[in-house]
Amino acid sequence: GVRYGKVHLLYNNDNGKNCVVTIKSRFHGKRTWTEAWIKVKGVEGPDRGWFSEYGNFRYYAGGLPQKKTIVFAKDKCVAFYGRIYSGKGGNGTVAEGGRLKMGNCGG
Repeated sequence: GVRYGKVHLLYNNDNGKNCVVTIKSRFHGKRTWTEAWIKVKGVEGPDRGWFSEYGNFRYYAGGLPQKKTIVFAKDKCVAFYGRIYSGKGGNGTVAEGGRLKMGNCGG
């Protein structure tokens, strides 16, 4: 298959925060529907239990500047995933990656 981008799970040891970012490599610079999702065990996120950012982005979803997918998760398990569509508004073909099972539990 064709790679549309990568989903990255990041952790900052200084502040105990995890972050997920979906970075596009295909359709880079073109507005297509892109999503980044992170769930922290024991923490209820605002979007069906998840912390998320999605929309028609040119380069990536998640991370800065909105900080919607940066969550304190020190010593907690997390799940994460991302999607990149070929069109706007969730239309077209989709590629996705990440892990829906809790992991990276720390401590």
